[in-house]
Parts: sequence; structure tokens; C-alpha cells
Amino acid sequence: MKKYVSVFLVLLIILLCVSCGKKEHKIMDSRMSWGYYSNYNEALDAADLVVVGEVKNIGKTHRYDIELHPYEGKVTIRPVYYTPVEIVIKEIIKGEYTESTVIYQALGGEIDNVIYDYTATDTLSIRKNSEILVFLRITKPDLGYESISPGCAIIEDENGKAMQSLKGAETTDSIEDMVYDIKLAKSKMNEVTE
Repeated sequence: MKKYVSVFLVLLIILLCVSCGKKEHKIMDSRMSWGYYSNYNEALDAADLVVVGEVKNIGKTHRYDIELHPYEGKVTIRPVYYTPVEIVIKEIIKGEYTESTVIYQALGGEIDNVIYDYTATDTLSIRKNSEILVFLRITKPDLGYESISPGCAIIEDENGKAMQSLKGAETTDSIEDMVYDIKLAKSKMNEVTE
């Protein structure tokens, strides 16, 4: 009898340990003030800074309360979760920036074993030491930079292939190919304005 009780207690402890490490996954409403861009020209125009680099560090997720002003005139406070991502800059495609690293606030993240995921979110696919191409805009002064839209941080997978592209933009094999296409789009934009 003692043997069965001992086995039962061991199994109970194992079950409790496994369930304690389980993470809750929350899909968050991402209907906020982000634009959606169908090509590189639109994304370049919307961005304050476009950089290619390597992810050096991924920080701790923070919650910010954002005031929304819907059409009904009622102010709503909605929590938004950002994770700071430090990028060692290899190349600046657009914008003025003098530092060797930039920190941008990637949408989503994890706090207390709860994963906050947004539609087309950046954070869950970002890995330390991965190559990244990101279209950034300046947000509130206390936040710094964020991507111009969820999904406008493009990361290479372990095989060197871009994990996503802008909606409607031509899919390419690598960030290097995308950078070439973006520079081509940028030069055509400059020709039109000159």
C-alpha cells in the first residue's frame, strides 16, 4: 500500500511541476493606429528610419496603457505590450541616425508566463543574433521607435530565408534581396521627386 501511495505522490508532483511551467497564450486585438502597406514605396514613405542589422538583445516586455478615441467619442484605455529589441545596425537605408545600435519596441511579448500575441506580430519570431530588416517610426518620446506596422520587421530564418514580406510586395529569398528591391524602389521614388 505504501508503494502505491509513494508512486501516486511522485506522479502528482510531476503533474504539478508540468502544469506550473505552462504558459497562457492571449491573442490581443490589434485594431489600432497601424497602417498596412502594399509595397516598398508606401512603407519607405511611412518610415522615419529603415535599418538592416542583427538582433543583439531582446529585453523584458512592458505594458503601456494607450488611450483610444473611438467614433462614439468615448475614451477607452487599452493595454498594449511591447518588448524592446536592440539591433546592431549594419546599414541605414532611410533616415538619419548616428548610433551603432537602435532599440525598437516590438509589439507583443511575455509577462508572468502569459504570452501577448497580436495579429502579424513582430516579437514572437525575433531571435537573438538573427538578421533583421525593420521599417521604424518614432512613437511617443518615452517609447522611442516601433515598426510602422505589425509585420514590418522582417527576420531571416535559420536557413537565411526571409520569414515574411510586405503584403503585396514581391516575395524574395533573403533580406539581402529585399534590401536590393527597397533601394531600387527608393531610387525610383527619388527620380520622380527630382
